[in-house]
Amino acid sequence: MKNSVIHVNDHLIARLEELGQENLSAEELDNVVKRAEASVKVASALTANGRIVLDAQRLSAEHGVEFDRETAPMLTGRKRPATLPPSGSRD
Repeated sequence: MKNSVIHVNDHLIARLEELGQENLSAEELDNVVKRAEASVKVASALTANGRIVLDAQRLSAEHGVEFDRETAPMLTGRKRPATLPPSGSRD
C-alpha cells in the first residue's frame, strides 16, 4: 500500500530533489514549483488529518478507552493482521 506517512515523506523528498535540478529551463522549473506547491498542500491536509486521529487516540487513552487497532495501519500503510478481531468486537 502506498498510502502512508512514509510514502508522503518520500514524495515530498522527490519534489525537493526536483527543485534542486540545475539544468531545468524556466518553464520546466515553473512546472516543478507548481507540482511542489500542490504536493505540499496535499501533504499538509494529510498531516492535519493524521493529527486529528492521533489527538483522538490520545484522548481515548486518557479516558481509559481501548486503543483503536485500526489507527496504526491508517498512518503507516501496513495492513491490519488477519489475527486481530474485527473492529468493535471484544477479545
